[in-house]
Amino acid sequence: MKSIKPKESAFIYNPKGNELTLIADLRFNYDLNCRRFLLDENPYGEPSLVEISDVKINEESTVLSFHAFYRKKEVDFRLESTNSRDNIIFQTIANFDLSFNGKEDLDKVQLFFKGGKFNELETLKQSSDYELISSLTIFNDNDEIVLIKQNPWGRFKVGAIELTDKQQIIYKLEDGSSGIYQVDINPEVYSIFSKLI
Repeated sequence: MKSIKPKESAFIYNPKGNELTLIADLRFNYDLNCRRFLLDENPYGEPSLVEISDVKINEESTVLSFHAFYRKKEVDFRLESTNSRDNIIFQTIANFDLSFNGKEDLDKVQLFFKGGKFNELETLKQSSDYELISSLTIFNDNDEIVLIKQNPWGRFKVGAIELTDKQQIIYKLEDGSSGIYQVDINPEVYSIFSKLI
């Protein structure tokens, strides 16, 4: 049994590639054909995906266990959560069943955590021919949440972030100004993303 308490977690959605990836130290890619998550044996290079079986999650969503033929060996995995964000990732890996086509979605979204603590949010809104329309980058810089704006460029301290059911990120800056970023992704994918913020 390989036990893991994830130190780093992530949510990555790339609609142009129909890719939904969840990371809890291990990397899981959602396969649209079989409508479940597969385990990536090679998370730092070209994906090498293997099926996971006997997927179980406890009632509190704090333990996810599964079996895989991983790196040429039969391995039983046990992921143990230490924070609520990992619980959401575990629930999604165990229960997500959606057929979607993200080709119409405009936003690529990446959300990273370290030890369950927010680390970075990056969204890139691209047209169908990959031209950048808009972007939003918010990250943790020595326990200060910072927003990077484009056109004109600026770096601002963030006071609060809120996600709405209208698929909007509302941010309030410490200088008193605020802004709204419309997230253009599949509603089911947005639901997972919004729970993680």
